[in-house]
Amino acid sequence: MKLSHFIIVAGLLGIVAGITLLSYLQPVQKDELIGFAEKIPLNVNTYCGRDVPLEKRIYEMLETNNVIMRFYDTKDKPEVLFYFIYDSGTYKTADPPENCVQGDGFTVLKKERKILSIPYGDKHYELPVNVMLVERQKERQVFVYWFLAGDRFYDSYVQQRRRLISAYLSMRPLGGGQARISTQVYGNDAEEALGRISDFITAMLPYITKFLKLHEK
Repeated sequence: MKLSHFIIVAGLLGIVAGITLLSYLQPVQKDELIGFAEKIPLNVNTYCGRDVPLEKRIYEMLETNNVIMRFYDTKDKPEVLFYFIYDSGTYKTADPPENCVQGDGFTVLKKERKILSIPYGDKHYELPVNVMLVERQKERQVFVYWFLAGDRFYDSYVQQRRRLISAYLSMRPLGGGQARISTQVYGNDAEEALGRISDFITAMLPYITKFLKLHEK
């Protein structure tokens, strides 16, 4: 076995062992954040949001009430759908969205990791994300998503899990979550749709980082 393959297998076995050990530990008391949805504003710069009502089974499946699903629109641009889930002090996280979109009948046409350079104050924030192009009955959408562990962002679900499990086993649990934005593709121009999402992230990112600073001290 090549050394690189051995390292990958050893890492996966370590994660499995950590999860197995966690199953024997006392479960984390859920920390439902009062007014969670209000912590991310409905009006963000030129964007106006409207919440999508979620069924009780969605909260039960995710094992937290700290979930936002919200459409945001702005002048002369198609709307984007913003999804944000956060659970403090836990090793549990939401799964990557591929299974969800495939369960909704979409086919994943393309998926890649990117670094989005997002204007942030007088600097640029290098945001690691996954970009996914999906299709259902000739309708195409672009998804951009990333994972949260404490105050750090990851494009890797495995890296997020590894950090959360390590923190939990060290008795210093961190909050975990996921941010996801999607929008429809028009005229087969996926890059234009990605640009719309990037513009929205530019407006929303300061509120996400502010939220994390308040809850990940």
